[in-house]
Amino acid sequence: TRNAINKAMHITDTYPQRKLYIQIYPPI
Repeated sequence: TRNAINKAMHITDTYPQRKLYIQIYPPI
């Protein structure tokens, strides 16, 4: 699960829509 979360975190850093991804994957 952490691997997927790390990928999501990387996506949040890459895409400008990171706010949306942060809402989906809140930082732990």
